[in-house]
Amino acid sequence: GCVLIPSETAGPYPLDLSGATNYFRTDIREDQAGADLRFQLRIIGLNNCAGMSNMRVDVWHCNADGYYSGFTTNAHLGVQNNTTARWLRGIQLSDANGEVEFLTKFPGWYPGRTVHIHFQVYLSSMLQVTSQFCFPTAEKNALLTTQAPYTTWGADPVAPGSDGVFADG
Repeated sequence: GCVLIPSETAGPYPLDLSGATNYFRTDIREDQAGADLRFQLRIIGLNNCAGMSNMRVDVWHCNADGYYSGFTTNAHLGVQNNTTARWLRGIQLSDANGEVEFLTKFPGWYPGRTVHIHFQVYLSSMLQVTSQFCFPTAEKNALLTTQAPYTTWGADPVAPGSDGVFADG
C-alpha cells in the first residue's frame, strides 16, 4: 500500500512561485559551487498508488554555505542578501508516471538543521503537501568531509534524528 508522506514545515524561505514561469526548469544549479546532484520525486495517489501527472512540484534548498536564494539570510559567512537570486529553486510538472527530476548541487548545512531539500506539491493551484527530505548520515558526511567547497564547514553536526523537523519520523 501507499504511505502518505508526512507534512513538514515549509521551513525557512519558501517563495510563492505561482505564475513564475522562469522557475520551470530541470537544471536549478546556476552558478553555485558543489557536487552535482540529480534527484527524482514520484508523486502518487494515496488510493491507488499510481503516478499522478501534471502535479506542480516546487523545490528549494540552501547552497554549500547554507544560504537560500530569494532572501537575506544568515549562515556560515554572516548575513547575505540574495533577494534577487533564484539559484537552487525550481518547478516541474510531473510526467505521465508522476515523476519530476531536478539537476542541482548537493546542499550544505547551516546551524540547527541537517542537510535537506524542501518541496511542495500542487494540484492545479491548490497546495497538497509541503515536506522535506534528508540524506543518510554516513554518505552525506563522506561528501561533506572530502569535497570542496563542503570541506570548509565539514561534517553535518545535526543527524536527522536530532533535527527538530525530522526527529519525529
